[in-house]
Amino acid sequence: MFKNSNPQTTKISQKILIILIFFYLTTLSLFQASNQHWSSITDQDMIIIFNSLLIYSDIDQNYTHHPAFTTFLILGGLFKILSIFFEGFTLIEILNSNDIDQKLQNLFGIARILNSFFVFSFIFLIFKILKDLNLKPIITIFSTFLILTFINVYELLFLVRNEIVSVLFCLLGFNLLIRYVKHKKTKIYCFFSGVFFCLALLAKIQVIFLLFFLIILFPF
Repeated sequence: MFKNSNPQTTKISQKILIILIFFYLTTLSLFQASNQHWSSITDQDMIIIFNSLLIYSDIDQNYTHHPAFTTFLILGGLFKILSIFFEGFTLIEILNSNDIDQKLQNLFGIARILNSFFVFSFIFLIFKILKDLNLKPIITIFSTFLILTFINVYELLFLVRNEIVSVLFCLLGFNLLIRYVKHKKTKIYCFFSGVFFCLALLAKIQVIFLLFFLIILFPF
């Protein structure tokens, strides 16, 4: 399919594919979230949102048995930035609000949008890593589409969880290691790779098994 195609045309086709995947995941997530109340899933959705608010309110997180610090740091940072321009994105404003339910629904919506970005970035990184490994374009594209058929991807898309954050940062670190091998003089890649691996572990410690697998795979 891509054997005799123009390299420039192939690059354009790949960019169009990535854009389509982004809009597909974002639209699907927003459509599902539009009919979901913030209290419909009591497992972790609001636990993560609440602790993200605590981090930037100078209050210690109360979800200490499952740290998820990287998730709290990113989501809480987004809430903090939005609080500069809008009301209802700080813990005090929510508690003093006359419509707490709507404020929490807004926070839930923002968390789901950010989660869509995480899932898209995960798929994009898979695409990027396969491409950097010099696989044929058809194999890279097919593998990317194959990931979209996994039900686990949609579970991560429709739930606010730590797993996608930990895997995402682990793949970011692995991608930088590949770039370090290609550009050995650029040691900054190696440094930031270690930073991303640390953030992955702070998001969910179980990602160490994926990290161990990638380290084994790396020499090949």
